[in-house]
Amino acid sequence: MSTKPPSNWMQWEKEYHKCYDSDICEAMGFLQAQLKNTRPSLTLGVLGLVALSMPTSTDYGYVYVSFDIIWDSS
Repeated sequence: MSTKPPSNWMQWEKEYHKCYDSDICEAMGFLQAQLKNTRPSLTLGVLGLVALSMPTSTDYGYVYVSFDIIWDSS
């Protein structure tokens, strides 16, 4: 995999590409530290809420787009 960003990216994207991996590692380390300091039931509840909300919002998007396509084609 090439570490050089594509030429069609904007300048700020090219600059951020250099430190992207370290930022992700830092964010995951922070998240892990925070989750270790919380009660397990709270952590599981938050993870469950996120897991349930993502499919719902995705399904809503699919329904919205499909109805838009149906109404535009008629």
